[in-house]
Amino acid sequence: MVKCSLGTMATALYTTLMTTLHSLQLDEEYLKDHLIGITTDGTSVMNGVDNGVVSQLKRDYPRVKAIHYVAHKLELAVKEAVASTNHSEVFITKLYTLYHQSHKNQRELEIAAASVQETLRNITPIFTIRWVATCK
Repeated sequence: MVKCSLGTMATALYTTLMTTLHSLQLDEEYLKDHLIGITTDGTSVMNGVDNGVVSQLKRDYPRVKAIHYVAHKLELAVKEAVASTNHSEVFITKLYTLYHQSHKNQRELEIAAASVQETLRNITPIFTIRWVATCK
């Protein structure tokens, strides 16, 4: 794999984008009048201040506004929520294992609960449903 700098990658992407737009018969005059926005995933290659694709677009087409791709933001939010849920799930599963597999630990838990006037219910494992799927 050939390694290159972010600036080089951004320039290559920009060149490819412009070549594609021109191949669609969109000339410079048309682009200056009509190219007003681009959505990106927020990476440095796309949004780098000096040499990102968006910066290069804005130099040639000052009206261009960049928007972080909403579906990508949603994907990041879902991943964060799932990660948080997974940490909680692991914690609860370890608690279940600690008390389910040891009668001594279970008795100590019952004594601790009674000392604060709480009644224990049956401790059961967590059964999960995996509903989030992503395409990469």
